[in-house]
Amino acid sequence: MSKHSRNFKLAVFLYIVLLFGLVNIIVNKSYESIPVFLIFGVPSVLLIYFNYSLCKRSVRWNAERDTREGGDCVEPSEFRLIVGKTVGWILFFVAMILSLIQQ
Repeated sequence: MSKHSRNFKLAVFLYIVLLFGLVNIIVNKSYESIPVFLIFGVPSVLLIYFNYSLCKRSVRWNAERDTREGGDCVEPSEFRLIVGKTVGWILFFVAMILSLIQQ
């Protein structure tokens, strides 16, 4: 199993979990929290799945602006990758906590 397929399966699983959270919000009739849930939930999974690509593009844009060599052959740092994943997971858990809060 390649890493790409594992990441895709994780993204599909996280969206299924978000769907259960959305169903929980609808069952509990907390309709006013749906937009906030979607604002946190949907981008969080995208950030987790596309973390490396987003970090690499960000580094490339900054390298184009900040160096003479440009953005060729630049790699994001481990710190940037870890921070990106951490922010994605935090947003995901905030969305899930929001779906569990009964109003």
